[in-house]
Amino acid sequence: MKTLKRWTAILGCSVLFATWLPAAAQTATQTAPPPAPAPVSNAAAFSQDRLFLQSFEFDGAIVQGQWWEGDAVYTDAHDFNTFTVDFLVALQMMDQLEVGGRVGFGSSDTSGGLENGTGATDLDVWGKWRLGTSSPDTDISVGAEVTVPTGDDSVGLGTDAFALTFFGALREQMQNSVLTAYAGIQFNDNGQIFGTNLEGTTAGLMGVAILLPLTDTITFVGEANLTTERFEGADSDFSITGGINWHLTDRGIFRAALDLGLTDGANDGALLAGYAYTF
Repeated sequence: MKTLKRWTAILGCSVLFATWLPAAAQTATQTAPPPAPAPVSNAAAFSQDRLFLQSFEFDGAIVQGQWWEGDAVYTDAHDFNTFTVDFLVALQMMDQLEVGGRVGFGSSDTSGGLENGTGATDLDVWGKWRLGTSSPDTDISVGAEVTVPTGDDSVGLGTDAFALTFFGALREQMQNSVLTAYAGIQFNDNGQIFGTNLEGTTAGLMGVAILLPLTDTITFVGEANLTTERFEGADSDFSITGGINWHLTDRGIFRAALDLGLTDGANDGALLAGYAYTF
């Protein structure tokens, strides 16, 4: 296991301060009989519980308070399948600052003489700072993320490689939807998987998503995420995701998604189902 100290100074220098986007509210009185229900307001879609399913940390918004989530994830990658239970926590440390982390535990099922087993996945830790807005409808954030190789690379649940990512993200409120996008650069250390050495490269990341309220409790999420080659000789990872956020209670959100890989470096497919609690 490699040391983290070379990443600590870099990550610590990325803190930026800004201000929150003021919220607005309007009230109206009606003397006539109540009208038919109005279409779902896009203000609901702009709230903190309408976020990326696959790339949570790269959303232009930050959480309001605390976000605790558990997900069951089944992944099919050619002759290599995994089932993991992933845990994600994101905290609003101050008005414009979010810190968070994600790790999983699960098992792998391989063919071709590769080793099966159980263990942890790699740990992701991030910090994200909301810079403010360029207009009342636009949210802008920047951040950094460290990937710590806690995963068991001998059974395919990790790559034994540190990674450091810097990214910027924005979120645009449209009339009946929300668009969010991000771009970043990732520095990958050397690692290994199934006993094969990996030579790390500098990769680019980008993604875009649309959040479309279907009702006042259900939002459709469509995503496209691209990561270029992380290791020499590997292919890029490009996938598309479709799913929902279903607000079952004031604080509880059911999240489900289907992910389809479109390049050789991506998984063939993945299914995700989870529950998030906010407070």
